[in-house]
Amino acid sequence: MIAPVAASMGSSTSFSEGAAISASLRHEYRIKGDKLLKETKEKFEKESLSTETRLIFDEEPDEYIKGVVKEEEFDLVVLGCKGEHSKLKRVFMGTIPEKVLNDVLCDVLIIR
Repeated sequence: MIAPVAASMGSSTSFSEGAAISASLRHEYRIKGDKLLKETKEKFEKESLSTETRLIFDEEPDEYIKGVVKEEEFDLVVLGCKGEHSKLKRVFMGTIPEKVLNDVLCDVLIIR
């Protein structure tokens, strides 16, 4: 899953320029996300394991995961913990695995 990206625009950037940059970033993340999900799915299929992938843009990853776990009654959530986080962000906001681990009712496996 790819986290939503918010581009920070300086005061000298017009709204239309900011929208173009945001659309460009969104497009790049879609390409990278699609590639990552395709490679992941292929690895599972190579081992004869079925999997479903979803690329989400319009919701925070932890909120999406928590909602889907509850709605679809998951037994297990598997998450990676090696994302691109600053130490300051981790201290004040936590990571996606931490937020999910503390809020879902099913088991959570966190992989390094």
